[in-house]
Formats: sequence, C-alpha cells, structure tokens
Amino acid sequence: HLAFQLAKQQNKLIFLSIGYATCHWSHVMEEESFEDLIVAKSLNENFIAIKVDREVLPDVDSHFIDISQLLTGSGGWPLNVVLTPAGEGFFAGTYFPKNTLLAKLKQLQNVWQHDQSLVLKTAKNIKDALREKTISATKPPQNLQSLAVQNLLKNFDEFDGGFGDAPKFPHEAQLLMLIDEQMRRPSNDKLNAITTTLNAMAGGGIYDVVGGGFHRYATDNAWLFPHFEKMLYNQAQLAMVYTKAYQLTLNPFYKRIATQTLDYAIREMRNGGFYSATDADSIGEEGLFFIWNTDQLKTTLGADFAQFQHYFDLSDTTELEQHQVIHLKKIVKI
Repeated sequence: HLAFQLAKQQNKLIFLSIGYATCHWSHVMEEESFEDLIVAKSLNENFIAIKVDREVLPDVDSHFIDISQLLTGSGGWPLNVVLTPAGEGFFAGTYFPKNTLLAKLKQLQNVWQHDQSLVLKTAKNIKDALREKTISATKPPQNLQSLAVQNLLKNFDEFDGGFGDAPKFPHEAQLLMLIDEQMRRPSNDKLNAITTTLNAMAGGGIYDVVGGGFHRYATDNAWLFPHFEKMLYNQAQLAMVYTKAYQLTLNPFYKRIATQTLDYAIREMRNGGFYSATDADSIGEEGLFFIWNTDQLKTTLGADFAQFQHYFDLSDTTELEQHQVIHLKKIVKI
C-alpha cells in the first residue's frame, strides 16, 4: 500500500517484477540488472519499484499474467509489468537483457512525461478487456468439450508431439482432458496425439532418466533440452497424466514413468511438507547436476556402459555445454 501511495504522491509509474526462487532467468535478471547501479538509478529516480515472489502472492501473479497475455500473447517469469500510479498495467514483458531494460525504462518514462493520456487509455483498454474476459468465461458454449478437442488438435505437432512450437510445456490439463475424451469417445486422432506426446516427453531430455520426474519445459521442439527446474505441481499432474494414459492403453512404460515421477517427488521434494520446486541452477550453473559427459558415465557405470549405450542417446544431438542431456533412444508404441 505504501508503494502505491508513493506512486500517486510522486506521480510515478510502478515497475513490478514477479519471479520465484528456483527460476533461472529470474536469477539472471536479478544479478544482471536489479543488482546493477545504473539500472537501480534509473528505476529509483523514475519509478516506484516492487518485487514480488509469485509463490508468496499467487493471486497477484495470476492477475498480472492475465495482463501479460492480453498485451503480448504470452506470459512467463520473470514477469515485468509497468503500472500507472493507480495500479493498472499497460506494459508487460518477461526477461530483458540489461541494455534492453534500460532502453525500455527510458521509453516508458518519456511516454509518461509527454503523453500520459496514451498510457491511461491503454491501461483502460486492458482493464476493460480483463472485465470482458471474466464475463465471457462465465458463459461457456454447450459443445465446449468437443470444441476444446478440435482447437487442441489443430496445434498438435505430429512429428515431435505436444501442442504448438518451442518452448514446449507439458500442458497437463489439456492432456488430461484429451485422455478423458478418448475414454468417452475414442478416435484415432486423439489417441495418436496422446501417445505421440507422452512418448516424446518421457523419451526426451525433459524427463530425468536418472532421478525421475520432469523438468519444467523444453526449449526445443523435440523435448531434448530442458529448462532444468522441477516444479512440484508438474510432478503431481504428470503422474496423473501417465497413470490415466496407462489405464487407457495398458502400456507398461506409462506406468513406470508415473511411478518413477512419484518416487522422485517423495524422495527428493519432501521434508515434512513438500518443496514447491527445485532449482534450475546448481553451484551457479544451469543444469549442472543433470548433464553428463561420456567419461563420467563410463566411470559411474563401468561394465554396464555398453548396455547403457544400447538404450540411451549419447550422440552429438544431445550435447549441451560439452556435456550431454541423457534421453532414451526410442519409445516403442504399444
């Protein structure tokens, strides 16, 4: 409340940055920009700066993710939103390199100084769009399920599974909906989308074949190179996805992935309660605990290395920072 009072008293824009402790790019922006004296000077002179942890204030995060999606078509973290003194968002973005951020801050300050009416108009349009979105969300069409399936399958990646282009996220809710619809009204196109996607995810680098469990998302279309943080809610939802997929197909591979994912969460994410996430960075380096080189694998596996090579891909296509992201060579559909 004090920050908003100051913004009104000083007629300053509010710069709101939302992130969380295990997010790699939140750490990058923190060290690269928010700890930099030049950036700090620009923010403190011309803006009221607010930092929010999305896990502490999820309702605040949800509201501004909606604004980001309206303004840019997407959302992610760190989420940086600029608000009017009244608290209405009109500009949003995710990670900005330092020089880009400085340029954006200068542009936004210039617009606020010389054309406040444009800023206020944009903010009002966003506010109206949010209100309309809320109203329309209360009136779902009668054929919502079939319409949702049609729209989802339009974005299905027939080659690599998943929906849309990289970065690729698991989209558990859509997969659960698709599996439920397949159980009610079976069809080859739905079944193909389900199995292709689940095979690609479990067979890609997004799945941790050593410890079990899924990383947050893949940076490429083929699910090979993950963003290495692991979220508790992804483990819970994906365990459900693969369990239901096993019930649907009786493919034992899905049962194994569900079991290993739950085993991972119980073993490594529990300490009385459960941790919400594990960090993408290890000893200051992204993914360090999840990538291997051939010498490390030979030392660890010994005589079993030859058999390991039979099942897991160690080709150049998996190379990351002179190491490799381990994934299964091939998933056989059953």
